[in-house]
Amino acid sequence: VDLVGLVKEVVGGYADRAEERRIKLSTEVEPGVALRGDRAQLGLLLSNLIDNALRYTPAKGAVCVRLNAAESRAVLQVHDTGQGIPAGELSRVFERFYRVDKARARQNGGTGLGLAIVRHVAEAHGGTVRVDSELGRGSTFTVALPVAGPPPPPAA
Repeated sequence: VDLVGLVKEVVGGYADRAEERRIKLSTEVEPGVALRGDRAQLGLLLSNLIDNALRYTPAKGAVCVRLNAAESRAVLQVHDTGQGIPAGELSRVFERFYRVDKARARQNGGTGLGLAIVRHVAEAHGGTVRVDSELGRGSTFTVALPVAGPPPPPAA
């Protein structure tokens, strides 16, 4: 999978929404980053991260998608200047149906499955996902994926 092309394609799909919400959506991609994996699933992972970043970033905020290669891993980051996540909630954001702010979630829509899907796709590709966040300053979701692709299934 050409991750550079995938990032550009998925980010491009959110350009109008970002513009409508007056959010600066940008990319910082290292050329030539590719890995073995499922393009549709990786697109879904990225789409969920960008969708969340735009959903929880106020007007005049910024969302940046970064992609680079480090050792034998592709590292994908989605950084936003949104509301951030309370420290006590960080360990739970990747659980299915979990929402940090139940009241706001009803206003914003969503199912509470996006980050669980991100974690599932990352792990299915032999990778990891983590979040760094500070209330009132934003969040950075980092997905590290092995360039060699998902591990082979166990022998029978």
